[in-house]
Amino acid sequence: MKIVGMGLIIIPLLLTLTWGQHLSDEVYMLLRFARGMAANAGLTLDPVGDFPAPTLFGPLFAFIVSIPAFLGIEPATAAMILSAIGWSLTGFTFLALGQRLKRPGGAMIAALLLSFNPAIITTLGSPASWIIALIWLTIRLLMTRRRMVAAIAFLLLVVLLLPWPLGSGWSHLSLYKAAISWSVFLFAACAGADWLAEKLVDQDLVRLTYSQMKTSLLVAIFILLGSWQGLQLWHLFQDRPEMLWQLEDEVASWLRTETDVTATLLANERTGYLAQRQLAALPDLNQFETATVVRALLQADPVDYLVTTNDLPWQQLRELVWFRLAYEPVKQFNSSYLPQSPFIIWAYRSPLTEMGERHSINVRVPDRLQLIGYQIGPEQVRAGESVEMALYLEAPEATFESPTPFQAVVRLISQVDGSTISEWTIDLPQSISPTDWQAKNVIVERFPLTMPDELEAGAYRLNLSLLGPESADLWPMSLDNDFNRLDRVPTGYIIVPWEGELKEIQPVEATFDNDIRLMGFTTTEAEVGGATDVTLTWQTEQSFDEDYVVFVHLVDSNGQLVSSHDGIPGNGRFPTRAWQPGITIPDTHTILLPPDMPNGEYTLKVGLYDPDTGQRLAATAADGTIPGDSSILLTTISKP
Repeated sequence: MKIVGMGLIIIPLLLTLTWGQHLSDEVYMLLRFARGMAANAGLTLDPVGDFPAPTLFGPLFAFIVSIPAFLGIEPATAAMILSAIGWSLTGFTFLALGQRLKRPGGAMIAALLLSFNPAIITTLGSPASWIIALIWLTIRLLMTRRRMVAAIAFLLLVVLLLPWPLGSGWSHLSLYKAAISWSVFLFAACAGADWLAEKLVDQDLVRLTYSQMKTSLLVAIFILLGSWQGLQLWHLFQDRPEMLWQLEDEVASWLRTETDVTATLLANERTGYLAQRQLAALPDLNQFETATVVRALLQADPVDYLVTTNDLPWQQLRELVWFRLAYEPVKQFNSSYLPQSPFIIWAYRSPLTEMGERHSINVRVPDRLQLIGYQIGPEQVRAGESVEMALYLEAPEATFESPTPFQAVVRLISQVDGSTISEWTIDLPQSISPTDWQAKNVIVERFPLTMPDELEAGAYRLNLSLLGPESADLWPMSLDNDFNRLDRVPTGYIIVPWEGELKEIQPVEATFDNDIRLMGFTTTEAEVGGATDVTLTWQTEQSFDEDYVVFVHLVDSNGQLVSSHDGIPGNGRFPTRAWQPGITIPDTHTILLPPDMPNGEYTLKVGLYDPDTGQRLAATAADGTIPGDSSILLTTISKP
């Protein structure tokens, strides 16, 4: 029996050490939690940005693992040893239960088989072995009528099964079903064989003694199930993805040594644990949903680094323009034997400081390059000042026909008449030699644009052309995969703010579609047969992709239109597409007063509409009322 006891201790431990620290995602999540507790960092499984916080299964086990981790023992090592001890404890519980049931031989064989069954590997490092041990221990204690101790063991079992947070459900119990079921099967099979041997001998159905019959059945079971388990373990050991683990080790080592300790990471659990970085966890998804969900989460709150493989969802993600604009590859790990290779580490490309929003664009110059984004900053400027432009340029998949320098031509365009106010020519690339520009690599070219000394308030459009040194002909470009070739493409706006002041402004504080605010207005004195100037002041808290038209209507007491003026804000100088948060937009509209106007009360109303559809933007007055005609009443004009 001493030899059996030693086997129950040594066999699980040897299997654990042979298998090594190659554990399931759930276990690595648990180990991250334990490491955080040991480092006095609290719960390390908090959400990363907009990524949801994962559910931790076995927080009590993680706390126990954190104790040796606090003493400097690697959490994975502690978890594996504890897991092996749990299987040993289960084996000893089998022996004790077998003695109670007077089936010691069957219990001994069951304990030995349990000590090296495949469940040891599939649940390695998890609390599964302790959960199974507590189940059998509770049964053993109940059989000996030690109910108080049994209640304590059962309570500990329940606490081990608790998820974190507590309200996250019990779906994780399915993770332990196979191991629990196998332990039940082994004990029932071996104890049942012992019982069957006794019955066969008692009924004189065999010519063997009870000891001989029991030994024969148990040896047969041990050989049959032991061979099957040994074969399963051998296959598991042979099929271990050693090269995959090695590549993950290399990725994690680079992240651990080359990135800041506060960096956030999107990768699998094993890589995150080995890299010792805060890991963003993905919800459970199928492969067709992964790219879509990751894109939404990264756009809302990007992580500092992410690791992609050659799997379909990551391929889909890497092909998106916004991804190549936001992330740049910093390190690649390859293996010619792995279909998941290459492993690519991507770093978040922080928007250039003191510059505006990073805009995505899809402009292709066939066989030469692709413009995937731009930045302009500051987007508000005064005459004579400079702004900076940054272009995000990507080398095409195919090799350049002739890797040569090229030029960018940037023009400042008036919104009123479309004329060119100013033009700049920049030699590119400046950040890299053309011969070093590798396929699919994105470079960022940054250069200043100095505004003319005389520049009126208003919004100005920038457009871009490209040409090579071999001729003065502009390179043909396609925008958003359109077949039509262009010689220039739009690259955003800059705005020269209006710095005047309106006196005696009458407040309005109305909103349109909750985005555009009409702050107030002024009017000039109105005379019949003449005109009145209505000057509106607008603000917004966001940017727009549409150019809305403002209308100012003069209507009579019956609601009939008497006079009106529709136009782009600021007499065309401030289209809504160029508006920026916090900028005050002055907008004057001249309303003619017909000489034949009947006497009576007339009302000035204002609103906005989409010129392509004629659809008015919904309006909300300052008091919260919503006018049925989507217009805001400004004032009344009386003709005596």
